Amino acid sequence: MKRRDVQPIYSNTYQQMHRRYWVTRFLIILAVILLFFSVWLFWQHEKQVRLSRFPIHGVALNQQAGFVDFQQLANQHVAFVYLKATTGASYTDDQFQSGYDRAEGTRLKLGVDHFFSFSTTPTAQLDHFKKAVGTRLGDLPIAVQVDFYGDYTAQVVSQRHLGRRLLVFLNKLRLTTGHPVIVWCSQKVWQAVKVRGLGAYGRWVTDSNPGQLSRRIRFIEYNPDGKMTINGQAQTVSLSVFNGTKVQWKQYLNRVN
Repeated sequence: MKRRDVQPIYSNTYQQMHRRYWVTRFLIILAVILLFFSVWLFWQHEKQVRLSRFPIHGVALNQQAGFVDFQQLANQHVAFVYLKATTGASYTDDQFQSGYDRAEGTRLKLGVDHFFSFSTTPTAQLDHFKKAVGTRLGDLPIAVQVDFYGDYTAQVVSQRHLGRRLLVFLNKLRLTTGHPVIVWCSQKVWQAVKVRGLGAYGRWVTDSNPGQLSRRIRFIEYNPDGKMTINGQAQTVSLSVFNGTKVQWKQYLNRVN
């Protein structure tokens, strides 16, 4: 008579426990993934709901966008475009002049922006901006973009009171060009550069909750790495909205022109 191969009972118990452990672990991981995905979907939905309050959309472009068909851009429900002009006292965007001249022939409202440098004087930056831009000032306020870079951290900018240098530049730019000016920065940067007199300027925020906006905030950048199809290709552009309704947009344009 043939003997049966009998496995010890503890062997079967170990295999069952081992299998149960991996099944449980898999279900926990799956539950966590589904939870994060659900939160992400909810956040996207809430973001779209908040953005639906702002019907006026726009983009900010620099030379990395390459050649842009502005008529195509206008046909994608874009109302305004800001073009990078200068940085500091020496850099000029390669696409600024040609892009500006081509965009003028569309219904897009135009704006130009300058990236402020903490390491060069306001006068040097103003001279460079005027030389590079000339009369191409656009329909919208000149945007002065401010951000931390290199050794210029929040602590350094605040301790050295570099906001005073920014204010000098803003005042000189406004008086020299006769054009309104706004400050484009995050709340953290704003706190670091904020000095008396800076609050008189309008703002373009990069990290604000659309439900908590002051009257001084003109634009909201909601996605610095947004995607749009331009010239048949998906391109990365900065996406923003105007803080107001269509009627307020028309009123705003009348005030700044």
